[in-house]
Amino acid sequence: MGEKTKRAGKEFEELVARLERILAPVGATITSPDRGVCDLVTGSLREIDVSIRFTENDVDRLIAVECRDRIDDEDTTWIEQLVTKQRDIGAWKTYAVSSARFSAPAIAKAKHYGIEIRLYSEITDAAIAQEWATDSSKLKIDVLMPDIYLVNLRVNSDTDLPEGFHESLQDFLTEVVDLKEFFTPSDLQTLNAWLVDPHDSTDSFHFSLSSRYVFEPTPEQSIEADFTAHYLAERRVVNVPVRSVQQYSSADETLFQILEGSAVDEDRTFKIKVRGRFKPLPPKAKRAKAAAEKGIT
Repeated sequence: MGEKTKRAGKEFEELVARLERILAPVGATITSPDRGVCDLVTGSLREIDVSIRFTENDVDRLIAVECRDRIDDEDTTWIEQLVTKQRDIGAWKTYAVSSARFSAPAIAKAKHYGIEIRLYSEITDAAIAQEWATDSSKLKIDVLMPDIYLVNLRVNSDTDLPEGFHESLQDFLTEVVDLKEFFTPSDLQTLNAWLVDPHDSTDSFHFSLSSRYVFEPTPEQSIEADFTAHYLAERRVVNVPVRSVQQYSSADETLFQILEGSAVDEDRTFKIKVRGRFKPLPPKAKRAKAAAEKGIT
């Protein structure tokens, strides 16, 4: 089996660029693909899959990230090619990112020449059930969710509003409204900070929004009015089964993980994506680790 399709490879490069953007130094510029890298030998322009540019101690740094979305294990050939390319473009570092494993000789050669290995892998729910779960349940995480209720609505209008205006606006605010559309990033940060703050013992959080609503009872009729809506948010824990774990690793450690899952709670479907560094262990491994820490063999 050989390389995957070109389209799949492009999507893989975009995924790697997003992951490296999270891990990159503050102020770094991420470009994917970067077609403006100068070859110091020939003077021509070269392309790299993802470039990371930043300044450190007044020195401009270039990290070249090269990606391969493959099925077969990576051998030494690709590493040797990257060694030459890194030298010719004057890159400070090169990351070799693959969705397949690296052979032992490839790892040894990469370490010798300073090429840093990155491995992207995805564990599906079937593998999670086999490796990380008990016989009766899959891997799950508890997610704090805000239950948000509309508690008061005031419409500001100097004229009488037509029948159905208030009902339409209330339906919009309780069922259709997307908080990101109305609230500023600082408002959302305040709400999220309250949601996850373990030192905040308050059970609820009040907030409001002011905007303008357009009511169109017929295609020929349009009525606009300003409104202010007051909301109440309450914390609730949702137990979400994890369906996949996307893992981004170096040769020595896990750099980043993304947990994805979904759950139905009170007739609503929740889809979650949690980013961070997680190291869930199978139950047997957890018991073995606990025993080892206590000095039990």
